[in-house]
Amino acid sequence: MTPKKNKAAKSANMKNDSNFAPNEKDTNKQANDPRLKSLLPLIATQLPPIQEVMIYYAKAFLDKTRALKSRQATLAKFKKLIPNNVSTANGLPTPSSTFYIPKSARVKITLTYSNALKNETEIKDLEEELKESIKDFGTRVAYIFERTAALEEKQEKVSRLHTFLKFCHKLTQGFVILAKSRFELDTNLNTEMLENWCLLILLRRLRQTSIAGLSIFDEHLGTNYLDVKTEYTNLFLPGYQLLENKNNDIFFRTGSDEERKFISAVAEQVEGLIIPSTFELQLELNKQEETQNLTSMIAARFKNNEILTATEATALAIHDTSSSKNTNLEQHIKNLIDEAINKKLTSTPSTKPYSSSPPTPSPSPHQNKKQKNSLGSKRPLPSLPKNERGEKKKKKKTVSFRYSINENNNEQQAQQVETETQQIPSKNQNPNPKHQPKNRNHHQQSENHEEKNPEARKGQPKNK
Repeated sequence: MTPKKNKAAKSANMKNDSNFAPNEKDTNKQANDPRLKSLLPLIATQLPPIQEVMIYYAKAFLDKTRALKSRQATLAKFKKLIPNNVSTANGLPTPSSTFYIPKSARVKITLTYSNALKNETEIKDLEEELKESIKDFGTRVAYIFERTAALEEKQEKVSRLHTFLKFCHKLTQGFVILAKSRFELDTNLNTEMLENWCLLILLRRLRQTSIAGLSIFDEHLGTNYLDVKTEYTNLFLPGYQLLENKNNDIFFRTGSDEERKFISAVAEQVEGLIIPSTFELQLELNKQEETQNLTSMIAARFKNNEILTATEATALAIHDTSSSKNTNLEQHIKNLIDEAINKKLTSTPSTKPYSSSPPTPSPSPHQNKKQKNSLGSKRPLPSLPKNERGEKKKKKKTVSFRYSINENNNEQQAQQVETETQQIPSKNQNPNPKHQPKNRNHHQQSENHEEKNPEARKGQPKNK
């Protein structure tokens, strides 16, 4: 077997009550449970092995009790009548009652038919029959669920009883060893049968014990002594058969005076630990839970009253007109809002619609060659007059949103402006077009001709 399997087997044994063997670390962790706070002084008076058993089984019994309460709450739903308001012909609700039906068993089925059959008598009879079928289905399913919940409650009671019996048996084993160290006992019973006999005497003592006016078996464990005796036999005496000699039978054995004293001492010690660790601890936790519920209910009620008072005060303040300015809270809030809006408007400069022009960025050289119209103008701009330097005067663009301009019109206007700008000579350009070379190739051809014919250059004047 690998180490992992050994570890898994060990954890499985820890979960099993019959193979209970906690170590010191587990005991320290389990002792930190706040539910065991009131039980810690009693646990500290015992030996470490008994402390481990008390902590382990006290927590297990509390968990089993909580699970049993949950099962009982589920079963109680089926036994409680739920009011069902059924509307009558006169429109007034008639109180009635029905058994609890789980949501999974609530079926919604409607009968669909054409308008031609709306007034048919047979259709109405079929609708009533469908309603009865749905009701019968829900009732039968609820009955099945109720029986299942009852079985779950019974099984949880048996499991809780097993935990209780195993707890008693563990403590009995420990105190039998302690009693043997103090008493000299002469008996023909082996150790196992002696422990079982001590446990049986303990159960007889608990049968006559009551806690808070409630019997241990009937009220606290929810079972009778005969069932407890049966479960005791199944757990610790499997295959039991009644012996012919009743004096040797464990259920009819009386024993000697020495044996009775020994067993009575063991049963008394175990009872002094069992009752505080199980039933008294559970009653104390129930009281704490009830106190917390009442505290939360009272706090919720007080908070509800405070909210209601604040709401009423707010309503009175809103509709109060007894102030000096004869304005209520609602009007005061409106005045504050209007004042803030007016302050915001006065702090910003007033602007006229469609008159403000955004700042124009510095034009690029390409924009100097082509000056397009603004988006709001309808006609192309004429060529601008020159200033003293021969440059065009820059005109600010105006933006208007009153008319839309077609793209074809924009292209024609741009071409017209481009032709106009090309017709205006620049500063470095010769105004006489006759002295300008036609193109660069023609100029180069003339230079090459002069280089080949130097005689032709003699009669020409030099360039200054």
